[in-house]
Amino acid sequence: MTPDEWKRVQRLFHAALDHPEEERDSFLDDACGDENIRSRVEDLLKVDAGAAARLDRSPARGPGDRTTTGTTVGPYEVQEELGRGGMGRVFLAERSDLGNRVALKLVRNAMAAPDRVERFLVERQILARLEHPNIARLLDAGVTPDDTPFLAMEYVEGETIIAYCDRRQLSVQERLELFATVGAAVAHAHRNLIVHRDLKPSNVMVSEDGRVKLLDFGIAKLLEDDGPGLTKTGGALMTPGYAAPEQVRGDAVTTATDVYSLGVVLYELLTGIRPHDDAATKDSAPSDLDQRVLETQPRPPSDVVGLASTETAEDPAEARGTTRADLRRALRGDLDTIILKALRKEPERRYDGAAQLIEDLDRYLKGRPVAARPDSVMYRTTRFVQRHAVGVAAVAAVVVAVVVGLGAAIWQGQRARAAQAEAEALREQAEQELAKSEAVTTFLVDLFQASNPNENPGLDLTARTLLNRGEQRVDTLRGQPIVQAELQNVIGQVYTDLGEYEKADRLLMASLTTRRSAAGETEEVAQALYNVGVLRWRQSQFAEAETVLRQSYEMWKKIHGTEIHPDVAGALNALALSISKQGRLAEAVPMQERMIEISTQLQEESDEWTAMSQNNLAVLYQNLERYGDAVPLAENMLEFQKKAHTAPHPQIAMGHTNLGSILTDALRADEALPHIRQALEMREKIFDSGHPMRASSHHNLAEAVYRDGDFRAADSLFTRAIQLTVASVGMEHAARGDVLHDYGLLLTDQGQFDRARDTLETALAIREAISGSNQTRIARTLAALANLDLIAGTEDAARVAERRLRRAKEIFDQRFVEPHPFGAVIQSRLGRALLMQGDDQEAEPLLRGAYDVLSVASGVPTLDVEPTTEALAALYQARGETEYADSWRRK
Repeated sequence: MTPDEWKRVQRLFHAALDHPEEERDSFLDDACGDENIRSRVEDLLKVDAGAAARLDRSPARGPGDRTTTGTTVGPYEVQEELGRGGMGRVFLAERSDLGNRVALKLVRNAMAAPDRVERFLVERQILARLEHPNIARLLDAGVTPDDTPFLAMEYVEGETIIAYCDRRQLSVQERLELFATVGAAVAHAHRNLIVHRDLKPSNVMVSEDGRVKLLDFGIAKLLEDDGPGLTKTGGALMTPGYAAPEQVRGDAVTTATDVYSLGVVLYELLTGIRPHDDAATKDSAPSDLDQRVLETQPRPPSDVVGLASTETAEDPAEARGTTRADLRRALRGDLDTIILKALRKEPERRYDGAAQLIEDLDRYLKGRPVAARPDSVMYRTTRFVQRHAVGVAAVAAVVVAVVVGLGAAIWQGQRARAAQAEAEALREQAEQELAKSEAVTTFLVDLFQASNPNENPGLDLTARTLLNRGEQRVDTLRGQPIVQAELQNVIGQVYTDLGEYEKADRLLMASLTTRRSAAGETEEVAQALYNVGVLRWRQSQFAEAETVLRQSYEMWKKIHGTEIHPDVAGALNALALSISKQGRLAEAVPMQERMIEISTQLQEESDEWTAMSQNNLAVLYQNLERYGDAVPLAENMLEFQKKAHTAPHPQIAMGHTNLGSILTDALRADEALPHIRQALEMREKIFDSGHPMRASSHHNLAEAVYRDGDFRAADSLFTRAIQLTVASVGMEHAARGDVLHDYGLLLTDQGQFDRARDTLETALAIREAISGSNQTRIARTLAALANLDLIAGTEDAARVAERRLRRAKEIFDQRFVEPHPFGAVIQSRLGRALLMQGDDQEAEPLLRGAYDVLSVASGVPTLDVEPTTEALAALYQARGETEYADSWRRK
């Protein structure tokens, strides 16, 4: 017997155990289709029955086997049996002291089946961690006097999701909305590193009032804990018809496995049959079900609706309150594409997890473009050539030789050899990709296996721990440089997002070096350059970021031959941001405006690109103090993200952050505070305590409270923001310079001038030390320090202020052709510094020019207008022009 046949025997044996004894013959008649297979399954069943008989006469018989109505298990009195499976029995029970009804689950033949006990204990661990309104809750857990585990779970009264929807003739949209609730529950499990592995309609119950409950995590696999023996039976721990191809093969199970099963459930929910059932009979052929799952592409849901027969099955359209034609129209297009993506044979080509599937369904329900795309002709053709490279070339040679004739045979032979060579090259490339994929898979399996608690007892494994271990194990792949570079790139990106820049730097640079040495201007090199550029931007190394991102942008343009491509757009966007961070705003604005033009022409996710581009342009307008232009763009971006994602989400948090920051700078802090507080609340849920995004939100809150006039509260918030910033990015990062600059302004307004000067001088030192730093920010800190000099009021202090302000003015004059509001502030302060030294001739035009800009600036805080008019009044009063001086005092 081959290994595949033995796997099939195992699966059928476990499936037969789930049937009552009197139904097993009928099940085997339908399921086996092969006498040899059936004979082996029956042999196993006889062995199991014999063992059970012996156990019934021995002390090893557990309470789960002899539990009947009226039996007491712990504080629960059993009322009736609800069901049984290969692992355990489920009873309806009532807690005697509280009177509440529960579903009580116990192990069958506990003492004789340690693997069942072990899996039962895993289920108890899983359910204890899963708290979600749509997952059946674990109410209690314990063991009987002879150490048999039991679970008291929330008792769910209702019916399966299929029965619920059909009985009420729910429409396609209503079914999708209900299914989204199921997906949200699975996504919650995925976020806890748990895969269900047995998703099917009978595990999704709906109460009479429409509340969904996801049941039975009894065969779930913790991604972070491959316990002993829990995966050895491979595909046996699944339900045929809903199991993914990798489960059928006995391969590794991931969150994409649940995506496949969700796709089967959704397919059945919308069409009335499963993807690999016979469309005419709503039945599968069990004898070749495995082969169908592994090799046959399912028909689009809209097609099977038209093929179903009303003579052998109920009308699927009638059960959905519509006609066949309307049902086909509803399914055709995006829904076909979404479901078929979930059902792809290759796990890596499905949605990564339930959250991404539900997000795409949400886009469909809201009438927005979906992320899924159907397989292209080019993709299918390439796959065919890779599978049959030599055959394709040979057929081409024969056909052309017959048509053209013998005289062209030599020429055609040359063409055939060229075609074959090309096909061989494709096959070689495919084999290389397969080898890389298999090596990556092996790496990950080994990584998870090393996390087995039997090998590392007491291990408190987290996603970050796993990531750190992965980083260490990548170093063992020196003999496989392409695989090593791939993993370095992936782990490096994750470290970047986690804010662990030093680890990200080492991995991403190593990946880039390997990829550059292995090939020239390839997609892998362009992507590696982009990832390094983003990291440099996060590290506040803006000049280096610009250099690397410009290389990535040019390489992507050359590869795709156009700017109208997401890869090119992404690189252009990052490049523009790196330039703006260096204070070259006039250069960055047209780049972001070009980004908006490109985003509207992208075929995929054009709305997302447009929103992102508008957001970045809003930030540029903010830096230019064009708040009237910035606010509506930021508002549009926030509304888009709220429609595109479910809170809490990083993009929604970013939308609140940017709008709040712009409103704060526009001196509309009362409007800004609700947005900033929402952003902080979301980021504290999304990111861990050491993440830079959380520190940034604390800084934003401190700034808004300061601008709102609550200096005491702001002081405390700034102190906390500084601590978090240092903890997340260190002492020399631009973010620390930013928060210290703003805190220095608060200290100035509080009259704590010495502390303000020390704080601002530290901020200036940080900003000046950063390569490619934002020169306009340096100018702002110079102006803030000069303001303290002016407050000191001495001629010596005025001379120091003059030096600082001349440098700040030079920076602004170089970067802005048009008058800039803060440039006018600098000019006003320089005029006052000169006036304090008795130079009214140079001071006068500076002060008057500053007033002309500040007095008409739209949507810009004009804090320096009054000091400017007072200085001009004093200047004219000193000249004896009393009447003119009075006119300036009245302005």
